[in-house]
Amino acid sequence: MNAWVDVAKFAPGYLSLAWLASGAVRKAVVRHHRIRIGPVDEVREVLQTVRTAFMDFGAGDGARTGLDLPATRDLSLRMTDLGDRVTDERLRSALQEASVLLIGLTEYRVPISNLAGEPSERETERREREHGQAGHEHDTAFVARTVLSGVSLTSRALHHLNELERRTIGR
Repeated sequence: MNAWVDVAKFAPGYLSLAWLASGAVRKAVVRHHRIRIGPVDEVREVLQTVRTAFMDFGAGDGARTGLDLPATRDLSLRMTDLGDRVTDERLRSALQEASVLLIGLTEYRVPISNLAGEPSERETERREREHGQAGHEHDTAFVARTVLSGVSLTSRALHHLNELERRTIGR
């Protein structure tokens, strides 16, 4: 009988200790998730911008005109920097892969010699003459594959980011 009185007397203390410990564990888990996600708003903004760039490139005359090289490089560098700040492996690899795809699409119509600062009109004309129509079909298929992979990659990354955010914040 005396033991039951002791249990009844100390039960509130044990329950409050368990509640306090579970709160500390929950706080540590949420902190870990926030660190894993990194800067959520910046990552979401960059992924949406890149997805829009891929869609615009695939829908418009992007294959002929290309993307704006300096702006795209800045966006790619920003994605790489954000990838370094994010500790979640799936999100980090998605940011890095999308950055590589974006740079590949940007340099699609820019010959290498043009990036080095040399005149490249003759080289572009020679390449078009050598490859002819088959080269154009190959280029179009390359652009279509790259655009589709870029859009699906960024969509999957945004979905994963939303899952991580739901686990962390509970939305």
